[in-house]
Amino acid sequence: MTASLTPEEFDDIVAAYALDAVEPHEASKVEAYIASRPDAMADVDRLRAAAVWYGATDSLTPPPRLRATVVGRLRAARIAVAAASPAVATHVEACDYLREALARVTPGHLDDVTPNGLTVRELAAHLAGMESQVTDSIDSERFAAITEVDNDERTRSILDATREWDFDDIVAEWENATAATRRAANERDTMRWFHNQVASDVVTTFRSFETWVHAGDIDVAMGRDRRMLSDIAFATMAELSMTLIPGCLQICGTTRPGATAKFVLTGPGAGEFVIALAPGGDTSTEPCVTIVAPVHEWCMRIADRIDVDDFPMTVTGDAAVAADVVAAANSLAML
Repeated sequence: MTASLTPEEFDDIVAAYALDAVEPHEASKVEAYIASRPDAMADVDRLRAAAVWYGATDSLTPPPRLRATVVGRLRAARIAVAAASPAVATHVEACDYLREALARVTPGHLDDVTPNGLTVRELAAHLAGMESQVTDSIDSERFAAITEVDNDERTRSILDATREWDFDDIVAEWENATAATRRAANERDTMRWFHNQVASDVVTTFRSFETWVHAGDIDVAMGRDRRMLSDIAFATMAELSMTLIPGCLQICGTTRPGATAKFVLTGPGAGEFVIALAPGGDTSTEPCVTIVAPVHEWCMRIADRIDVDDFPMTVTGDAAVAADVVAAANSLAML
């Protein structure tokens, strides 16, 4: 008799089954599960359709890690369908971008230096290590002994730990960590983040932001342009970024208690925000300045990928305040 799968085991294997990438005895278990739960076949059909779509849009010479890449995409797509929030959907989208960027990396380019100073190989390891700390290294036993949460210290430890790993192993560890983040985000109100419990949507959006930025870093290192994300993804990241500005101003010593600024972000994810110019400030006061700028470039400034002098904006009102806000925007950027 074929042992039946649990729902969790089905979730783990369905993507591979949809690709016909399982052993016969595993296929029998999946088929037995579907026979007892006919609605589960919808998952298989959706994932097979996704595989066909991805194959049609990515006409490339298959890299060695093709199977892991496609399986990762399918699992992410499945989670996106059931995403509990725009933050989780944004995380799926950012991870899909990074996955595509990594799939195009050839062995000869692993040591290419990216805009943040790490090589492509090191940057992938950094992302796996930073993602794994979100959920106490769930499904990431190889990183469980690394307890540092400081960005620089953790990165050094991760790079030391992965120095002899195959690149495919690093990518697989990143896949495990990102999947754990999404599962936790769909199941919990808060998650571990730098030794604190933080709202799951906030943590997931932070992870999305860093993943998107570093996927672009890899593209730049490979001679390609950074890729835009969807309106929903940019709107989610931009909204989070606005909550950071008062703290950024405090770090720079340029707060203005009692004052506010208005942001009008244009392009994909457009929105308008009024922010306090000091932590805990009242946002109901009349803004002393209005800053109009593209969402994409704003996110790049937050990530320290655009210099102040190159940031495109239109200012109405107190130009000195606008200059201070834009100058402080990258204060929390790490790599």
